[in-house]
Amino acid sequence: MNYLEAEVELAALRAMPLDSAYRGVPFDRLVKRLKEERSLAGGASETRANTTMAAVAVIERAPDEALRETVESVALQSLGSTRCVLVAADAEQADATRRWLANLKFAPSDVEVWVGLDAAQRASLAGQRMVTFLRHGDRLHPSAAAAVAKCRSGASVISWGELQPSADGSQLLWAQRNPTLDVHALQHWPYLRNAFAVESKWVAQYPGEYARELVRNHLHLFQLWLLQKKNVSRESIQEPLLIRANTRSGEDLANVARSAFEDYADAYVEIFRQSKAYELKLLPKESPAPYCLVPKLAPAVV
Repeated sequence: MNYLEAEVELAALRAMPLDSAYRGVPFDRLVKRLKEERSLAGGASETRANTTMAAVAVIERAPDEALRETVESVALQSLGSTRCVLVAADAEQADATRRWLANLKFAPSDVEVWVGLDAAQRASLAGQRMVTFLRHGDRLHPSAAAAVAKCRSGASVISWGELQPSADGSQLLWAQRNPTLDVHALQHWPYLRNAFAVESKWVAQYPGEYARELVRNHLHLFQLWLLQKKNVSRESIQEPLLIRANTRSGEDLANVARSAFEDYADAYVEIFRQSKAYELKLLPKESPAPYCLVPKLAPAVV
């Protein structure tokens, strides 16, 4: 990395408030951590064939400052080259994004733009052990890929803490500090904003529509689907490794769970139809929760 590239990287790192502004970590300590992790990873020698993680981000509007921050956060990863995939809604948006990428001063060395996220495309992520999904404006901590690499190799899902800033970024609205999976909460509430990476083989097998579900309900259906699979082990990282984009500013918070559910009501009904523990009961429209789960009674023993 030459002097100019290093200065651009430092500027991007300084603009990342996750540690320095929101958690009070001195900037020089953040730089030191980045350098130490990079040296342990062997610098930038990692190639796509052995990259630990891919970050897949859905483009929700024209490329802008928020998307630039998302892309830069992937470029900043201390663990060599993290694969970056930007998912466009159509060919026109994809072409505009590629032109926009060409003018960025700081971008991942391995970045590509896809139209949609079909099964064949998802299968091509198999070269990376883990995949994380980002919304337009989400920012990964520079140590996210390194933290994932340190987790035990058998973990199928790795979750981590996240921070949610206000619309102007001046303060934190909330922080998720304990991201350990709560199966009860996951089953009973259809709009959890979980930050996680998942083994690429599960990404390839999922029959749902990733890009739209990410925007509508943060892959809640995908997580319910994973609960039905055997040999899915989980691990959590207690450190906040994501700044969540302020995507809720234009949403009606009172109805956000219901609207997320209604898009996929049939899919929810089918998932719980197969459940041995619960059956799904729809609730009246005036209820903030769209459904409740009622325990299934065990067959009577005669």
